[in-house]
Amino acid sequence: YSGAIVDYGICAVDPNVIPLNTRFYVPDYGMCVAADIGGGVKGNHVDLGFPESVGDPGWGAPTIEIYIL
Repeated sequence: YSGAIVDYGICAVDPNVIPLNTRFYVPDYGMCVAADIGGGVKGNHVDLGFPESVGDPGWGAPTIEIYIL
């Protein structure tokens, strides 16, 4: 959405929940910036960015607390 290339730290959010350009911390992942939106990203869901070369990082869909900075 923002034009940022998907990589570590670039995450997709529902902008009605987390405004675009918000920085936040995800435990066991690291720092993230809300730089994308996605068709499947609705409500309290965050889609973490990983480069294509990583493939499926095996995160699944756990429920965790994130920290808005």
